[in-house]
Amino acid sequence: METQAPHSPPDTDGEVGQNWPMHTRQQQLEFVHHALKQTGLKPSQFANKAGVEPSTVTGFLAGRSNLLREATLEKLAQAAGIELPEEKGFAEPETTPFEGKIAAVETDGVGDVFALVLNTELMELEGLEPGDILFFDRAVTAKAGQIVCAQLYDHRTGTAETAVRLYQGGFLVARGRERWEPRLVDNDRTKVIAPLIRQVRDRDWS
Repeated sequence: METQAPHSPPDTDGEVGQNWPMHTRQQQLEFVHHALKQTGLKPSQFANKAGVEPSTVTGFLAGRSNLLREATLEKLAQAAGIELPEEKGFAEPETTPFEGKIAAVETDGVGDVFALVLNTELMELEGLEPGDILFFDRAVTAKAGQIVCAQLYDHRTGTAETAVRLYQGGFLVARGRERWEPRLVDNDRTKVIAPLIRQVRDRDWS
């Protein structure tokens, strides 16, 4: 399995305060994609409508810049006819619990298996697609290089999100075409729950 080397999370723009709801790149990406979907415009067209330099939006989407300024986001929101979010993101949860019979997985009667349905493309370069059913085992210790289920905590809002990432070099790394800021596994903000033991494509599930 080909993997990307982990790296430290990039620095943030000093003009975006940590108390502002959209202070991470992932939150801003979700917002911009939501705004583009609302308008039906291409990024450069949308930027022109908002009175923003097109390269600001296209560069951000391509990963050539880390964060957009608050003033820029306000212009984009106004052009799209939407409000800036007060809570994290517009996207549906990255994963949802699988409601089928977990007993269908061959576990030899051991382990602590649970299953999730993947809703994101953040792991598509590892062959995981939205709609895939992923089985994890809490009884198995995750090792570097494995795909894992993890909890991402936001102590500021008191929320947590269940995510699927590549566990590498002490970081959780996304393997999709969109850039995602690696997160240090510190067992405080970020905690690994279990490694992936089986993947089932939803259309093949019976």
